[in-house]
Amino acid sequence: MDRGISLQMIGKLLGHRVAATTQRYAHLARDVVATVNDELGEAMTAAIARDASPDGKVIKLRGRWGRSVGK
Repeated sequence: MDRGISLQMIGKLLGHRVAATTQRYAHLARDVVATVNDELGEAMTAAIARDASPDGKVIKLRGRWGRSVGK
């Protein structure tokens, strides 16, 4: 399922005759998504901490035309 394979196809490959049998185990794939989400969150947090302004000041971003973003 995480590679775009349908639940129906997985059931056929496993020899399940009823889709409900495959569905019973589908929740296990959600654990993989949660793990990847946690890893990405940790990487982003580390990147933000590494690139933070040393004096603690907020750095304003400039938009495409030189204006401050959000104005």
